[in-house]
Amino acid sequence: MSIKTDGICQIALVVRDIEAMVRNYEKMFGLKGLKIENLPKPDKIPAYYRGKPGDFSGCKICSFKLGPVVLELVQPDDKPSPWRDFLDKHGQGVQHIGFMTGDKYTALEELEKVGCKPFHVGYYPDLTYIFVDAAEQFGVDFNIKQGNESNREKISRMLAMPDKPIDSI
Repeated sequence: MSIKTDGICQIALVVRDIEAMVRNYEKMFGLKGLKIENLPKPDKIPAYYRGKPGDFSGCKICSFKLGPVVLELVQPDDKPSPWRDFLDKHGQGVQHIGFMTGDKYTALEELEKVGCKPFHVGYYPDLTYIFVDAAEQFGVDFNIKQGNESNREKISRMLAMPDKPIDSI
């Protein structure tokens, strides 16, 4: 079996200085008005890292379309996060590539068969994203995204139990 996807939808780069990188991309590709924002607070978009709730709102992000792919620049803060760990271990660079799928469970099952394990998950009202440790098998980590679902009830439960590990909710 294989993962059903429309292809790569995202490339995420971890950077040390997001303001400088945004200026570089604007100048090189003729882009205008790129916005740098902080990642949402956990009371808006609950996320878990290595099974524990996380607050990644100190991380800065800038996402923009470059052709058919969203390029995402992330500057981590000093708190534990997938982006901080990547920057500390590898320096700046491609942290993950993202794929949209209609069935995240099958995608995760197939990836786990080859030894790839999820390590970060986040829940938007209409989209779930899951970072999978795939660097050993594929040269880069994956971000498996599913956008055809409602997470509103799940988010309500998570917000009601903010200190619970994800597998107990």
